[in-house]
Amino acid sequence: MRALQRSPRIVPNLSVEEGIRVARLAFPRCYFDRVNSAALVNALKRYRRHVHQQTQEPGQPLHDAASHGADAFRYLAIVADQLKNESFGAPIKYTNLGIA
Repeated sequence: MRALQRSPRIVPNLSVEEGIRVARLAFPRCYFDRVNSAALVNALKRYRRHVHQQTQEPGQPLHDAASHGADAFRYLAIVADQLKNESFGAPIKYTNLGIA
């Protein structure tokens, strides 16, 4: 991030359950671009919990391919009130950082 002239900040350390509650509260304020956010929307749709086979009680969220996008949305929701378009800065100048 610093190589892209950005100043990363530490996200508050909330429990996963508290972060999920914050993310759920953020949905009414969100607009998703049908094309550019299709992968994120798909990950959010597929995000699920482990269900105990005998008791049918929901447990911890499953860690699978969908959890990465859902976790990113959860972290965004936690800091959403701190984000401002005015403070975003200049456009990102991508350089060849060896990323394929």
